[in-house]
Amino acid sequence: MDVSAERLQKYLRVIPRAVSLLALINDTEPKVEFLMDDDIWQQRAFQCHPLLNTETYVLTKRKALIFKATGH
Repeated sequence: MDVSAERLQKYLRVIPRAVSLLALINDTEPKVEFLMDDDIWQQRAFQCHPLLNTETYVLTKRKALIFKATGH
């Protein structure tokens, strides 16, 4: 496993190609800094993987704000 994959596993508990906004729930300390492009943030909803890249969910901006409660 390369260093980047190890860090994804350590902090977000996901594998490469499965990184998602939803993975922030696994970063309980929080060690990961969340950044989002402003053009994307201005949209009403976002598509994201549910910690695996086999499905895609649509998350409204209002629901995405719940990650503020995790310290992100």
